[in-house]
Amino acid sequence: MGPEVSTSRSPKYQKILREHPNDANERAAYARVLAWSGRAEESLVQFRLAAGKDSTDFETRIGYARALSWAGDLPGASMEYERILDRKPAYGDAWLGIATVARWRGSPTASDRFVAMAETRGADKEGVEEEKNAIRVANAHRWEAAGRRPMNGSTSRDCPITPSRARGRGSRAARRGEPAGSPDATPSSRSSR
Repeated sequence: MGPEVSTSRSPKYQKILREHPNDANERAAYARVLAWSGRAEESLVQFRLAAGKDSTDFETRIGYARALSWAGDLPGASMEYERILDRKPAYGDAWLGIATVARWRGSPTASDRFVAMAETRGADKEGVEEEKNAIRVANAHRWEAAGRRPMNGSTSRDCPITPSRARGRGSRAARRGEPAGSPDATPSSRSSR
């Protein structure tokens, strides 16, 4: 018997996974439900099982990398995104994912370079714009913390983030389940909720 699957909150998946325990697509879908509902740690087991059945399913692997980052394993997430890019270098959403991880690791300059790669490789346009805004906010915070004003004269308050977006409502990040709070919040802030 495989690993225990907690599906108490998802009766649809409980039935499907009981009837088809080796269905990688359904297992990946269940893993996404777990991750997006704030249960990243639980989703990792399901993503690993799904990826073990079909390691060429890049959407599952992106979901796995995202869940790793939300669970606070930023080095693991970076490595998974890099593995995806080794096999599919033109995958814009993987570049966008690694950009977010770089920003969360405190490297908005690297994040900016990865966003440029994502943009030229067809990543989700809304996601690219949100990451660019988050990078601007992170850079403004860094400059302000150092007691300086950013070279472009803007402050973190000048960045095009509305108060509701800063709280994560209505943004692509919120739909993906990223941490609420400021756009430059780290995944570790998820554990405090």
